[in-house]
Amino acid sequence: MPAGAERGERDLPRLVGDEPEVRGERLSRHLRDRQPPTARLALERPSKLIRKGDGGALHMRILASQHTRRGGARGIQVPVARLRRSMASAEHAGARISVACVGAGWVTRQRHIPALRAEDRVDVVGVVDKHPERAEALARANRLPNWGRRLDEGWLERVQAVMVGTPPLEHGPVVEAALERDLHCLCEKPLAFPASSAAGLVQAAGERGRVLAVVHNFQFSRAGARLFSLVEGGDLGAVSAVYGFQLSNPRRRLPTWYHALPGGLFLDEAPHLLYLMRRLLGRLEPRTVDGRLDGTAIRDLSATFEHDSIWASLTMSFGASVSEWQLVVVAERGVAALDVFRDVLVVLPNDGAHRARDILRSSARMVGGHIAGASSW
Repeated sequence: MPAGAERGERDLPRLVGDEPEVRGERLSRHLRDRQPPTARLALERPSKLIRKGDGGALHMRILASQHTRRGGARGIQVPVARLRRSMASAEHAGARISVACVGAGWVTRQRHIPALRAEDRVDVVGVVDKHPERAEALARANRLPNWGRRLDEGWLERVQAVMVGTPPLEHGPVVEAALERDLHCLCEKPLAFPASSAAGLVQAAGERGRVLAVVHNFQFSRAGARLFSLVEGGDLGAVSAVYGFQLSNPRRRLPTWYHALPGGLFLDEAPHLLYLMRRLLGRLEPRTVDGRLDGTAIRDLSATFEHDSIWASLTMSFGASVSEWQLVVVAERGVAALDVFRDVLVVLPNDGAHRARDILRSSARMVGGHIAGASSW
């Protein structure tokens, strides 16, 4: 089958702008410099891994892994656009990136291919899937010239980067195989299991000078980007608390493979609020974690995180009757609430003495902000 242009020697830059870890650490230092240390509740820090409590509750430490990129199909455009700008600013002006999509499931079909095609400096040249008939069907549906079952097929010699959209347990092996072939990788979250394996992939990418980024997309949604702009720009004043809150209804459309994940749906969905909180806190070091299991799956979880001056907590329920994901930032001049699913940011100013007019103003801002945010699409 025919393929795109010759690969040549056009190497992509090592970094996609400032990685979230870098931005988060810089923001964390900024916040610590702006406000004095605050008193914190003297909660017991869990020892190592597991401590059983009453009623079958389970106390555990969790590992927060690597983080990157945006809501819906728009989310993937951000790292690709940054690659494009970085190439143009160096010696790659006019170059195009040849990309193959790995995985022929829903996220590749509905998110990755549309977003990649929206970038005029990207050529999507084919699809790889362990089920070749699925790869062929998706390639033909999108008029792509190539498809295959493995990364060692001939047409992939002219590919520069891969977009990985396989089920999570396959991410690590696919990324490892791609890096061995000197391909740049943009991978769906989570990157790999266990965390040591993910760290090995990061090290391998650095040694080979390849880009390895993870799709932590809600950082780059319209509302998410606005939230971080307000916080990092100091518009909200000193941040005192960050609250993550997630309800997930298991009856909504979900991938068929999530039952096989360690911890169930938690392992697929938890990264979203974790990377959003990490963006604000700089790093995630669990202080306390309490959970409830349903068989081997995590059904409910509550956690707090270490920070010098910001109180941070996360609450999740994966057996809820509604699906709502919220991130609330409490600051000196106001409170910002990010509705992750609806891509809406509502900002309420400091209500002062909490008089009737202050309450009415907050109510109007809350309702009006939500309507305006939802209708602005």
